Amino acid sequence: MTDWFAGKLAVVTGGGSGMGRELVRQLAARGCSVATCDLYPDTAAATAALAQDAAAGAGVLVTSHTCDVSDEAQVLRFRDELLQAHAASHLDLVFSNAGIGGGESFVSGRRQDWERVFAKTSAPTHPMSARRSSCRGTSAPASSGTRCAPAAIPNLSS
Repeated sequence: MTDWFAGKLAVVTGGGSGMGRELVRQLAARGCSVATCDLYPDTAAATAALAQDAAAGAGVLVTSHTCDVSDEAQVLRFRDELLQAHAASHLDLVFSNAGIGGGESFVSGRRQDWERVFAKTSAPTHPMSARRSSCRGTSAPASSGTRCAPAAIPNLSS
């Protein structure tokens, strides 16, 4: 039986540690190429090296990128970098895992503290999904009526 993740390209934001790191490792071990990003380039690179060592098959590529997902310009740069690094025109999966803790009181905390938390945990998916309009294995755009499987975009950080 073929693994569903084999041969696919996934993005994992916040992949430098914790749940994101383990997700990158497990995806690569199941034959999925992965582009991961984190605020900290050294942790993203360590994750990519760990996952590449665990990769199932010679065709699996794991890349690391530096990106603040609350900054749209950085997310767009990350998207363009990963598509070039993976010689891809689309993404199969985007795991919106990046997030930070709040630590402020919901009742008495300052609004800007909560906005900072929400910016990190809810913003990163749209720019990633903007370039997934081509159907895998065809030249037909998704809007052409050709039946295509949509890319999945789970938000893990909320």
